[in-house]
Amino acid sequence: MGVFQERSVLAFEELEATASEDGPLMPEDAFDRYVRQTMEIDLEGFIEPLESLPRRTVERRSLSAEQSSVVGEIDQAALLQALDEQMNQYPGLTEAEAFNQAMEIAHDEDVSAWVGAIDQCLQDQQVSTIPLIRLQQATDVPLVQLWLALLLGEYRLEQRGEFYENEQLWVSASGI
Repeated sequence: MGVFQERSVLAFEELEATASEDGPLMPEDAFDRYVRQTMEIDLEGFIEPLESLPRRTVERRSLSAEQSSVVGEIDQAALLQALDEQMNQYPGLTEAEAFNQAMEIAHDEDVSAWVGAIDQCLQDQQVSTIPLIRLQQATDVPLVQLWLALLLGEYRLEQRGEFYENEQLWVSASGI
């Protein structure tokens, strides 16, 4: 009778486990036997060092004289000599006075006049969009001042070509 009782208890436990919505009851460490938590593989023995990194060839185009860069090294002695010559032109100026004059020139910018020249050019040309170079030629404003006015004014800039192609930079009023 004991064997029959134990088998019936096991049968009822199996019925309860299969019919249960929670699934069978398992001890907490039962899952660890079937699942690997971490794995580390040393692949250093299979990796060959590269002789050199693969390089992509860059297409270079020759630039005209007006597009080429003016960046270069300056001889320190030549720079100091040029500064001395500038100071000798005005022998009565102290360094502080020369600095103040340079600051006055720097703050003498009239951005609103440059913005007005751009607006007038867009109206005169009767266009909504104009290339930067053509705008510079029409306004006769130096490119640095024109660029500052475009950045500070209500204008939209659109690059239609490569990054360094200033012929492909187009300007339009932001309201257009």
